[in-house]
Formats: sequence, C-alpha cells, structure tokens
Amino acid sequence: MELIDAALFAAILGILYRLVQFDRTRLSNPRYVRNMGAVVGREQVRPEPEAEVIGTFDGREIYASVQYMGMKYRFDRVVPPSYQYRVAPRELYVAPGLLYLTD
Repeated sequence: MELIDAALFAAILGILYRLVQFDRTRLSNPRYVRNMGAVVGREQVRPEPEAEVIGTFDGREIYASVQYMGMKYRFDRVVPPSYQYRVAPRELYVAPGLLYLTD
C-alpha cells in the first residue's frame, strides 16, 4: 500500500504543479489580466510620465493615470478595501483602495 500511496501523492503533486504553471502563464498575459481585472499593490504600478497628481489618499499621491503590464489605466475613484474581491474586467484595484480603468 505504501507504494500506491506514494505514487498517488506524486501524481497529485504533478497535477498541482501543472495548474500553478498554467495560472502563472495566464497571469503574465496582459490581455488576460485586462479581461479579468487585477488587484495589485502600489509598488507594482508606475505613474504615466505625463500623469498629473490629482489628489492624495492614505498619505500618498493619486495619479491621473498609471501603467501596469504595459497597459495604461486612468483613475476612476476611491473604493473600500472589500472591493478587491469583486474587481471587474478592465479594472485595476491598487491597494489600499484606488480604482483605475483601462479601455
């Protein structure tokens, strides 16, 4: 029985590894991220070079537009932290509560 258990365990680990690799591939595709929406930390986005500062939130600047994965997002509104669990397509939630949209 131990050999069967070890083989089953190895098969399960192999399947999980393949799933993780598949997910990593999808998450590195900007088109997929755009179609699904994304939740990121502030350090993962960068302001557009010409973006103006339109306000502050949580002690940091809010930029009119930012770049993420080569796509330009424009500021839409401030949302509660719970919004990150229902991000829609074309939305970029930047923690702790900035919502940006892309075309």
